[in-house]
Amino acid sequence: EPWATHIEKITENDNYSFETPMNDDRIGNESVIKNRSYIQDYSKYPYFTCELGIGNQISEHRRPVLSSIDGLAIATVKIGSGSNLPGYYVFTGGSNPVGIYTTMEEDRDETGYWNEYPVISYDFQSAIRETGELSPSYYHVKKLHYFLNEFGTQLAPMIPVKTETQNSKSDLQYGLRVNGNSGFLFGLNYYRGVAKPIQKGVKFKITFKNENLIFPSKAIDIPDSCIFIWPVNLNLNDIYLKYATAQPLCKLAQKGRTDWLFIQNQGISPELCFDGSTIQIIESTSGKISEKEERYFLTNLEPGLEQSINITDKEGKKYRIIILSYAESKNIWIFRGQGRTQAFLSSANLYLNGNKLHLFGSSAEMSLIPLSDVTDIKLDDEIQLSGRIGNYSEYIVHQPQIKVEPELKKVDIFANALWLKTSVKEVDPKNVLFHKLFIKEFNLGNPSPVKSAVFYFYTDDACKIKLNENWLNQKVNKQAVNRLDVTGYVQKGDNILMLDFPFHEGEAALAARLIVEYFNSDKIEINSDLSWLTTEQYLIPVPGRHMNGLKSPEIVSGKPIPDGSVTGFSEWLVSLPDNYLDGLNDLFLHINYIGDKGKSYLGYRLISDNFNNGTYWPVELKHLGNELINNHLQILLYPLNPDSKIYFELPPEKGDIGKTEIKKTEVIPEYAVDLFIKQ
Repeated sequence: EPWATHIEKITENDNYSFETPMNDDRIGNESVIKNRSYIQDYSKYPYFTCELGIGNQISEHRRPVLSSIDGLAIATVKIGSGSNLPGYYVFTGGSNPVGIYTTMEEDRDETGYWNEYPVISYDFQSAIRETGELSPSYYHVKKLHYFLNEFGTQLAPMIPVKTETQNSKSDLQYGLRVNGNSGFLFGLNYYRGVAKPIQKGVKFKITFKNENLIFPSKAIDIPDSCIFIWPVNLNLNDIYLKYATAQPLCKLAQKGRTDWLFIQNQGISPELCFDGSTIQIIESTSGKISEKEERYFLTNLEPGLEQSINITDKEGKKYRIIILSYAESKNIWIFRGQGRTQAFLSSANLYLNGNKLHLFGSSAEMSLIPLSDVTDIKLDDEIQLSGRIGNYSEYIVHQPQIKVEPELKKVDIFANALWLKTSVKEVDPKNVLFHKLFIKEFNLGNPSPVKSAVFYFYTDDACKIKLNENWLNQKVNKQAVNRLDVTGYVQKGDNILMLDFPFHEGEAALAARLIVEYFNSDKIEINSDLSWLTTEQYLIPVPGRHMNGLKSPEIVSGKPIPDGSVTGFSEWLVSLPDNYLDGLNDLFLHINYIGDKGKSYLGYRLISDNFNNGTYWPVELKHLGNELINNHLQILLYPLNPDSKIYFELPPEKGDIGKTEIKKTEVIPEYAVDLFIKQ
């Protein structure tokens, strides 16, 4: 709940228990509607669920970390409770656009909104990340979608049956949707943030009008984090499945037979029971088949692609049932196109576009197993047939391994500034009251208003500062980094900065850096360099008085910045080879850091920002293209204030508060290849 007005851990969530459909009076203005005398009859309408969260946004005051099955658990509960549409917010993360005058994020200070969000990043810890990478949650929830695509027509008219379960934090939660004698049993032994006990010795009893169905034949233990959908009296074409403790996925039309794919649920040994009245032959490559009261019980089944159940019905039609293991189920990809369903197992990510199969992922070697026997892969130098797994051919795609080595360098506040000599060679009675002046003219022509302007300034000598005819009434400390807020002094258009040093002998110098940020997230930096002009004179320039003898300043060697200087951020530069994308589809930078927030700039432009929640900060690089050639990313990290009021699901170490550090940077390549398939 990023909008919550507190910073406590949320320990109660009734979305992990099954309930009959209802309107949620906690959303929007439903609490107002609930109190009206008119009561809507919702029984006439199908139920939809909006704003299911596969992930959740990180806000200024709440920094959650979602697990890979948080979204799957809630979506499964809502469907099992009667919803016919899982509506997500959001399924794909993104980057907020920036306007000409302002940024587009929800901002508490400017809009009075509940939350403070990053300017650019709306990653949302979503199934598809802001960068385009697929998160672990994607691989779980896609299996639910495959189930809905295949069985949605049967599921949609099924009504939910209210079940009486106890404490959702300790007890197994389950629900049933039925239509006549057929249905699906939904189960959940998961509660976010709570280690659920193993549910031991579980059997289910479902009482239909003409039947009491008790299953499985032997009681099972259901582990923590197990989420399942099991069929009850499901008609698989012309064979009748009484029940299964495995989750159905899809049907594949093959040459001379029909295949049904199931997946193993976490920690559950699959068991299937068939009505024997329509079966002529039933065989299994694993487990045990027993017959009792015209039913075939298949127990101790070993899931996996190498195993299969083969059935011939009384009319001679053939069927094959494959139960993918829990590990294999992550790698299943199912597509509908050209009038048929195709399925693949792959270590890569896939999508199908016409007859072009697109493989992409972080490994240069990708495996591909077509599960549709009418699918033919065109072989070439990149893809080779490597062998068979069970009844299926496995192909391996080989691409050159590419290693991109980023260069990471921490820099100090004046890394891009030149040190300008402020002292003079000699002070005598004739010039003792003279001044050495430095002038810098600059233009702030951005159409957006200035959000902040901070002048970082180091000097060995006493100095006065004038900006646009206004003297800064802020103390300037010698031999220290000064952080001067000049937001109210700068102006759109032309600006003049003047530094006034009384004459002083020695080897004194200055270094300066002005950072101006705009409301549209652009940033401009002005560092001391040879464009800063200097002169020596008695009179202080005022409007209308001519300034004589302006010349380039004298450059001297830089000075070490004293320890303990407070700038409010640390700065890092990340450089990549100019050919960083050669042979790759994309490249992602993952940054693990100590600190409260991070910003990444390319030149003047903010390209990514992050509120630290203890996980990595992802940055996508392909869209930067040639802009990164002979350039670098500027990473700014801001420390966590010890007085900050923030809920962290992964709290920072006490010793890290007030510090900034990049702990690790990792470059993740994305390889891709297109394969042409023949049908």
